[in-house]
Amino acid sequence: MEYQQRGETWQEMVATYDAIFEVFDDLIYICSQDYEIEYMNRHLIERTGNYPLGQKCYQAVYNREEKCPWCVSERVFRGEKIRREWFYPQDGRWYSAVNTLLRLPDGRKLKMALITDVTANKQTEEAFNNLILHSPIGIYIIQDRVFKLVNPGFLKITGYSEEDLLGKDIFFLVSPEYREPVRKNAVQLLKGERPAPYEYQFIAKNGETRWVVETVVSTDYQGRKATLGFFLEITERRRAEELLERQAQELARSNHELQSFAYIASHDLQEPLRKVIAFGDRLRTKETNNLSEMGKDYLSRMQNAAIRMRNLIEDLLAFSRVTTKAQPFQRVYLDKVVNEVLVDLEERITRLGAHIDVDPLPVVEAEPTQMRQLFQNLIANAMKFHKENISPVIAINYRRVDNDTCEIKVVDNGIGMDPKYSDRIFKPFQRLHGKGVYEGTGIGLAICHKIIVRHGGTIEVESAPGNGATFIITLPLFQPKKENGNDGKQEAH
Repeated sequence: MEYQQRGETWQEMVATYDAIFEVFDDLIYICSQDYEIEYMNRHLIERTGNYPLGQKCYQAVYNREEKCPWCVSERVFRGEKIRREWFYPQDGRWYSAVNTLLRLPDGRKLKMALITDVTANKQTEEAFNNLILHSPIGIYIIQDRVFKLVNPGFLKITGYSEEDLLGKDIFFLVSPEYREPVRKNAVQLLKGERPAPYEYQFIAKNGETRWVVETVVSTDYQGRKATLGFFLEITERRRAEELLERQAQELARSNHELQSFAYIASHDLQEPLRKVIAFGDRLRTKETNNLSEMGKDYLSRMQNAAIRMRNLIEDLLAFSRVTTKAQPFQRVYLDKVVNEVLVDLEERITRLGAHIDVDPLPVVEAEPTQMRQLFQNLIANAMKFHKENISPVIAINYRRVDNDTCEIKVVDNGIGMDPKYSDRIFKPFQRLHGKGVYEGTGIGLAICHKIIVRHGGTIEVESAPGNGATFIITLPLFQPKKENGNDGKQEAH
């Protein structure tokens, strides 16, 4: 009856509480001086499973039949703000409650309790101590440039004992040629900045020079400012990187030789193939009447195979030329490039009734011929794989990602493909359909991928069977100086 008598004012107040407390992750309840629940926020309702208006707070929140022995309501109703922490054995977690006084316009006093799960805070100190003790990472604290604390991991990495290190200047560990960079990082930290992780060489107790990556942050130690350091040995990683660098150089040399071999071999194969095709044409022209039907079939198959071989060789040459015949980068107006491609494809566009919509495109630093090759392959590909009896619709969309990067999408309404083939289609001579279904050797998208990689970009596809395909290209607007030979970046729009 008491709740009904409060009328709209209380309902509006509860609605206000809900609006305010909805943003809190904490558990909140409000009770009267006789311990009756007058409000619970959503999180506490979900926790208790009901909205126990009028029920005693010690029953609704703590599952007790009598008033909690630790209750501080009397002090709260006298105007004190009371905070307490406790361990709740039912769920094995720690909680903190802040109890404050609420005064209503009608003069009544209510207590609001805001309950926070502080288990993580309680565990932090123990976790940090365990980290210090058991971490394989070296952890130390220095103050006034001398070691104040070192963990077992640090001792294991350096080979020193606590007696060797505590009270010693940190720089006796650092190789002489790295002492100045380490000092600069220490100064940066003292200025209130946070240095990025940095690598340097240190001298282990056995005299061996080894590599470490170190991260330092400011902390307090015994009431004074200090430095907390995390010290991870990376000697094996550095050795592996040096090995990988040598292997990369060897791989680059091998790739160069392989590209040269592919180019030369392809040229050497061209001449005998031309003769096979030419003499096949003569045989068909002059001797066709002397051939049986089986002979004519054999001749046709031989010529088709020779033509496919010629196409494969030409595509292999085109693939190798992306790098072997690469030209310097220059300013390329992609609008002009795409317009020229559309002129080249005009007959096919008209025949298929294709509709192609192109956004204004940027100026990029690139190789013009390869940009033309890229868009010709993508647009021709979109028209090739159109749905039967449906005209191709292709959109080329552009957006600028940031000051240095742009994104171009080529979207079509074609037959699409299974997403599991999204990586395969960018590999040479990979076809998703039989050679009798769609023409081509399966090299076009591999060339696109190689062009994009050479320009420092990425290309990927999003597609589903029957739902068309979207090729997503990211391209840098500017190329590194060493590649384009310019003194600085050129403006792009």
